[in-house]
This record gives sequence, structure tokens and C-alpha cells, in this order.
Amino acid sequence: MLPAQQQRIGNVIRVYESQGFHRTGTAVDQISGEWLANEVREIGVEPMREEFSLNRVDPIDATLMVDGRKIEGLPLFDGRFTGPAGVEGALGTLGSEARVAFAELAPNAAEVGTLGSARRLNQHRAIVAATRGTLPGFCPSNADSFLYPFGPPVLQVTSEEASFLAECAAQAAKVRVIAHAERVQAQALNIVAVISGTDKDLAPLVVMTPRSGWWSCASERGGGLACWLEIMRAVRDAGPVRDVLFIASSGHELGHLGLDAFLERRPGLVPQAKAWIHLGANIGAAQGPAISCRHPTMRWNR
Repeated sequence: MLPAQQQRIGNVIRVYESQGFHRTGTAVDQISGEWLANEVREIGVEPMREEFSLNRVDPIDATLMVDGRKIEGLPLFDGRFTGPAGVEGALGTLGSEARVAFAELAPNAAEVGTLGSARRLNQHRAIVAATRGTLPGFCPSNADSFLYPFGPPVLQVTSEEASFLAECAAQAAKVRVIAHAERVQAQALNIVAVISGTDKDLAPLVVMTPRSGWWSCASERGGGLACWLEIMRAVRDAGPVRDVLFIASSGHELGHLGLDAFLERRPGLVPQAKAWIHLGANIGAAQGPAISCRHPTMRWNR
């Protein structure tokens, strides 16, 4: 890697991190989108701002009271929410008769396994889920069913509370779960660009990366954005024979809202495209595996 390129990549990640929490449809999401559009423009490619609407979730109070302790958390964004008073009851194991259940939650696994089943069956008035990531701490799950929320309120808390909460569940400790939030009409945006090829009869190539997430997301999303911009530079210099479409999508953590909006504007793109390059999570991160994903409507063409 050339020193100038290394400096460019580092600067992209630092600036992205400094912007704040990159949740879809927030002020930071808008500011970050404008910044990315300017980065594209500096490469010599004209960016397009493609907006889409959503009912943004704004948490008001997300806490668990148990045994005199107050534990902060975050509700699942595709579950239901409590009122300001929350839900009170004895804490028990998932699938039991307990009013409030305790579970452990692997990354982005809130719709599968016993937790997914309990949510669909509405077995409990509320669920407390200790998140389990690669490292100890708080690792909220994406809201794959953001447009179709279901089940009881689920309050996610750090894995560091898992042992304590398991003991509380074994003792049927009384708890109060608050997962109070409101929905606000908001606008989010994708940043899209096209580098035209010389042969319009050839199927296009799509290069995509998410640009939104739960927190500042430097390790999760920063590497993908830096690669996205570097690929754009390389394609510009190469002078492609086919069109190359670039999309940096918001709404990735909310059931791929931005990618859906992008595809709705281009209904024939999925079967038409030669290939899709998805720049997934944690590219270049010091710890944790690089992660890609596949949108439900995607297929790979030879």
C-alpha cells in the first residue's frame, strides 16, 4: 500500500468515527451522507443522494431494575415496546411460565432458536437478553423485521450482566423492564454513483457497502467505506468497459431498508447485473472476522 493511499484510508475511518452514532435517519446519518458524497465528488465522480422514508425508533428509557440495581440496555428495534411504567414480574427462564424471561443472544440471532420461537408465541410479557459477541460487552442485534415488528418487548443488555441475571432468574427475582420508545417519521439516504462503461450492451457490476449501524462503527463499517472509495478510484482510472454502480446504503441494521429502496428504483437490476461485490463488516479490523451478508433477493450471475 502506498503511503498516500494509507493516509487516505486512515483519514476516512477517523472522520467517519468522529461523526458519532451512525443510526439510520438521524442527524449523524445525514451529516455522514453529505460527507461521503463530497468524498465521491473529490474522486471526480458525481454522487447521487437517494432518500427514503422510515419510522425511526427513538429510545426514551431502556432499563432493567432488579435487586436494587439499574441496568441500562437497548430494546430490539423489531419488537414491541413498553409504556413508561414498563413491565413488572418475576424473572425466569425462557419458555417458562415467568412473566419476564431471561435469555442470551448471539449476534443477529434474535429471530431464530428458542428466543425467536418465544417471541413469535408471545410466551412472556417481556424478555431480557444478554448479548454475546466475540468479546465481552454490548452487541445489539440488527432489526431484520423492522417493518413488521413482533413479539413482546426485548431489552438487550451487556453480556457482563449474564451471570448475575441467570442467578436472578433461578431465584425468580422480581424485576421491572422498561423498553420505552417512540417512532418518528424521518428521512435517510443512500449515496449512489455510476462510472459509465464503453460498452452499454454489457451487464453492469455493482459495488455496495453499508454505511449505517448502531454506534460509531469505525471497525464495523469504516473499512468497507474506505475500500468502496478506493475501488471507485481504481475503476475511474481503469476506464471500465461495463457500467459500474456504487451504493453506500443506510438502513442496513434495519432489515436492509436502504438496499430495498435502491432496488425498488431499479427493478431489473438484480437479474441483469453481472455480479455484486458486497464490502461487509470488519474489513481491516484488528479483531473479529470480516463478515459479509446476502440480501434475500440477491442471486449471483455467472
